[in-house]
Amino acid sequence: QTVKTILEWIDEDDNIKGSKVCDAGCGVGSLSLPLLERGADVYASDISQSMVEEARRRAAALSLNGNFEVSDLEALSGSYSTVFCVDVMIHYPDQKMEEMLGHLSSLAEDRLVRCRSRGIPVLGYALTPRTNRSLVLPPRRFSCLC
Repeated sequence: QTVKTILEWIDEDDNIKGSKVCDAGCGVGSLSLPLLERGADVYASDISQSMVEEARRRAAALSLNGNFEVSDLEALSGSYSTVFCVDVMIHYPDQKMEEMLGHLSSLAEDRLVRCRSRGIPVLGYALTPRTNRSLVLPPRRFSCLC
């Protein structure tokens, strides 16, 4: 449901083609693969080698070319128009959350989209370039996906 809603937002915006995006904590590619199909330049990472291998396998089966790497969130670097972090932050302790959001925000030129599962609402941020300051987005964009 979460990925479906995010993809609906992406389709409404109609500006993902050619955008450089990061799927932080990509798992088996549930979000990365549809982003690749829509023409995004996707860098996707996960801490699990087996998840990354499965994402690569699925991408190859669909003849999609994405960059899938084994990495934890702290090691991510680069600059992306959008950073997605979907259902990953539940694995981080609350005391590290602010620091991690700051790090992910520093990678995003335009926006950071993050979601915590298990009944915790989606939180989205539109970011001013290269800062950690968030702006309020319209409620339709980042409603609860519980």
